[in-house]
Amino acid sequence: MTSTIYSELGKLIKKRRMELYISQEELSWRCGINVNSLGRIERAEGEFLVATLFKIFKELNIDFSELNKLKK
Repeated sequence: MTSTIYSELGKLIKKRRMELYISQEELSWRCGINVNSLGRIERAEGEFLVATLFKIFKELNIDFSELNKLKK
């Protein structure tokens, strides 16, 4: 993934999280990840494991087909 993809992915996660009125703290707790890690993902500041992405998508009810819609 390029940094643009990371950026778009972070925007998707943040947008969906906010639509569901879930705080970063709540989502990180539900996913079992550090809140700072979630913040870095949303800001596209680092890499992450696919397993982490899976946990986030599951909690936010995001289908992996959404990845096809991201700008490349």
